[in-house]
Amino acid sequence: MNEQNKANRHKFPAAVLVGAVFVVLALIGLVTVVNSCIHLGGRLLDNSKEKEKFEQVLFPVVMFDPAVIESPSEMDELVLLRSSIWSAYVSNVEKYTVDQNNRILVAKSDVDVACAKLFGPDIVLNHQSFSDYISTYYYDESRESYLVPLDGSSVLYTPQVESIVKSGVIYTLRVGYLPSGNEWMQTLQGRDYEPTPEKYMIYTVKKVDDHYELVSIQYPEEGAVPGKPVYQPQSTDETPPDQQQTAPETPSTEENKETV
Repeated sequence: MNEQNKANRHKFPAAVLVGAVFVVLALIGLVTVVNSCIHLGGRLLDNSKEKEKFEQVLFPVVMFDPAVIESPSEMDELVLLRSSIWSAYVSNVEKYTVDQNNRILVAKSDVDVACAKLFGPDIVLNHQSFSDYISTYYYDESRESYLVPLDGSSVLYTPQVESIVKSGVIYTLRVGYLPSGNEWMQTLQGRDYEPTPEKYMIYTVKKVDDHYELVSIQYPEEGAVPGKPVYQPQSTDETPPDQQQTAPETPSTEENKETV
């Protein structure tokens, strides 16, 4: 009996040791799984890359503060044209060379492709020269190209996508409008510049193949943005900035001869 008790006493520490090892391994496995879930959750919640992608898509539209629409077909033809020109440029900046007058030459074909991607294949542009409230865009029929001024002062807003709701191929985006033109002044005065949206709008887009088409632009619902009232135009009779456009004067002969 004594011999058996001695044997049992030798076995007990070994069993404890083996059990402890399994407990430690189990804890390590549990911690690993928890950490993996946390990292995965972080990746799922951190959609900053997706927001940046939508910001690039929407920039050529948001920059000119367009009116609300139920469909791109409701947009003014010059609004469509100007946004399509900038979409062609933004989507392939490296392709274009800036001349000594800070202008680029954008081919009509590039504008048509950009329009189809951004507004859908049913939108047909009326190619023409036009002026907005600051800049003039000349359409050179002989070269079938636009002479586009890269004037930062004409950029009213830049988009800041703050939320994304996906339903199938439809994406509903809450977009903050960051006013342009203040950052350089704040920096010059030695102050950190943290831009905050001046207003918010709801953009709906749909994924088509490898790109996104604009579906609508709407006001956010009351209370959708805490601390921010719903933006409404001051007067329904007032012509919005994106429609204050006129036919430009014909450029001089020497200017027409310049090559970008």
